[in-house]
Amino acid sequence: MSTCATNQETTRRAAIRSHRSPGPATGLRQLLTALVLALAAVLISSPTVHAGQPENPCPAQTFCAWSGTGHVGRSHHAEVPGTVLERCVALPKELEAQSFINNTGRPVTVYQDPTCATEAEFATFPTGSHVPEAAYVARAIQIWTH
Repeated sequence: MSTCATNQETTRRAAIRSHRSPGPATGLRQLLTALVLALAAVLISSPTVHAGQPENPCPAQTFCAWSGTGHVGRSHHAEVPGTVLERCVALPKELEAQSFINNTGRPVTVYQDPTCATEAEFATFPTGSHVPEAAYVARAIQIWTH
């Protein structure tokens, strides 16, 4: 057999192999890859909820503060109906809040100073704000009417 005939036969066999249907191992690998990619897409697109903790641990019309970052630790809840609006409200002395959620339906100013003095850090947060790690320890709040 000539070298040319051998090369033609090798090329023909390679072409036949490339047109064969994938074996069961290849099909299973493709299926597993598709499943892993689908699961990754679901995990990436879904909101993160910690086990045993509701998605929003702060009820409506409430300002919630926690002693630890990530909305954990000792907590305090200030409800709008039981709070004098537009007045400084000190958080309990034993609570230095490091995370909070404003779910009041109103803007809330969060103060580092327990008497709402503006010489220390303070900032106003719109309703719906989730602050898992505050830039300063919160010791007082002021809920606004507007």
